[in-house]
Amino acid sequence: MRNNIEMPNKIQRIGLGLMVFLTYLIGFMTILGLIVRDAEMAIVCFVITAIFATLVFFTRRKFKAYYKETAEYFLLGGHLRKNHHLTYRVYYKNIIDWVPLSKKIGVLDKTRTDNKYIYINFAFAKPEILLRELTEMTFTGKFNQADSSQSDDPNREQEFIDHLQTNRYGHLIEEFLKEQHSSEDS
Repeated sequence: MRNNIEMPNKIQRIGLGLMVFLTYLIGFMTILGLIVRDAEMAIVCFVITAIFATLVFFTRRKFKAYYKETAEYFLLGGHLRKNHHLTYRVYYKNIIDWVPLSKKIGVLDKTRTDNKYIYINFAFAKPEILLRELTEMTFTGKFNQADSSQSDDPNREQEFIDHLQTNRYGHLIEEFLKEQHSSEDS
């Protein structure tokens, strides 16, 4: 994390640099195989170069992504859509829904015109402030289901608790409940 922005760490960057170096080296060996007219060397090196180049391409795309959160909003940037890198700024007060996914959470921002969810991957980002805000919103009833007769959990509280515990964020629920009990006692 640099300046409160989560990005790939130094070891990951060194690994990417090593992959780029090896890609160029093996690419050079491909050209060398063509120059000395060694077809086997050229073919093998070309295949390895293609594999490494593909890995580097997709790894670099992931490295352009970042996540930053403040007390009012979070930024999720670097997502590629139609050859444009997008950055989403979502104010917590504008979140109108959330969806639990495996190792992710999706939030719906009411200011978006396309009504698509923005997904935050827990393996990449540590969205503690976002999850605290969603915890508060969930327990205050902001995410009520329209037809509460179909569910025993109309505020989606248990669904949210289960999702956080599954993704190792159960401590946020405990902290929130402690804060609620301490504020009720005062």
